[in-house]
Amino acid sequence: MKRVILSLIAILLVVPLIPYGEEVLTGYIARSLFAEHGKKITADKDVYVLPPNQKTLHLTLTAKDNYVWKAGWYCKQPCYKSNDWVTFDFEGSVLTSAEELRWMEGKAGVSSVLNIPRQHLKSGKNYFAAYTCEGVNKCNDNKWLLLPVEVLLVSDASDLSVSSVYVDMPERNTGSFFIVVKNGGNIPSPSGVLSYRVTDIDTGNIMVESRLVMPSILAGKTGVTSRVAFPLGKTIKTMISILLDPDDKIIEIDEKNNGYYVTKEFNPRYPSPPP
Repeated sequence: MKRVILSLIAILLVVPLIPYGEEVLTGYIARSLFAEHGKKITADKDVYVLPPNQKTLHLTLTAKDNYVWKAGWYCKQPCYKSNDWVTFDFEGSVLTSAEELRWMEGKAGVSSVLNIPRQHLKSGKNYFAAYTCEGVNKCNDNKWLLLPVEVLLVSDASDLSVSSVYVDMPERNTGSFFIVVKNGGNIPSPSGVLSYRVTDIDTGNIMVESRLVMPSILAGKTGVTSRVAFPLGKTIKTMISILLDPDDKIIEIDEKNNGYYVTKEFNPRYPSPPP
C-alpha cells in the first residue's frame, strides 16, 4: 500500500528540466535553475585529492528527500555550456513503470558511485546537481539542488617507499635497526611519521610497536630514521612491518606503496651484518 501511495504521488510531481544554457553556474540562469543543496545532497568527502598518476576521481554522491529524480548531473570543465553537463543515475528502482517518470523513494537516501575522468575536473569547486521533492509542489521551488565539491589536482608530489631495513646492533642483548626511506617523487617530501611493529615469528609476540618521525627527503634521495631498539634475550627471527604516513597526511604520487614487510634475525650476543 505504501508503495502504491508513493507511486501515485510520483505521478503528480513535476518532471524536472535538464540543466542548460551558457554560464550555467553564474548569473540569471544559475539563479533560475539551482537552489542551495541544504544537505539534501552530499558527497562522501569534503575534499578530494588526486595525485599526478590518478586518472579518475572516485566519488559517492547521495541524495536524500522524500522523492529523488533518478538522473543526476555533474558539470565537466570548463562547465560553461549545456553540453558540459554529464548525466548519471542514482542506484535503485523507480516508483512507476512510466518511462518519463523516473522518481525514486529517497527518504532513506539514494546514492551513485561515480568514476569521473581527471580531464573533467579542475582544482577548486566542481559542481553536482540532483532534483528532489518533499511532496507535490514542494520541489525546492522547482529547482535543481547544486552541490559544490572541492577537488585538488596535484601535478607535483613526493612518493615515499621503504628502501631497506638496516640491522645495526652495537649493544649485546638489544635488537636494533634503522629504516631507510626513499622519495621517488619530483619534489621534497615534508617530514612525517611512520608506524612499525616487530613480531617474533615463532611465538607471535610483539617485541616492539610504535611510531617514528620521518625526516624531510629531497626528490630522488633517501632518508634514515632514528634507531629502533628493543630488549633481546635470545636469538629470534622476526617480521618487521612498516607503514609510511599511516594517517595519510602527505600527498603522494602513489599511495599504495607505503607498506613494507621484511624478516630479520637478531642475535643477542653478536652484531648482525648489514642486509
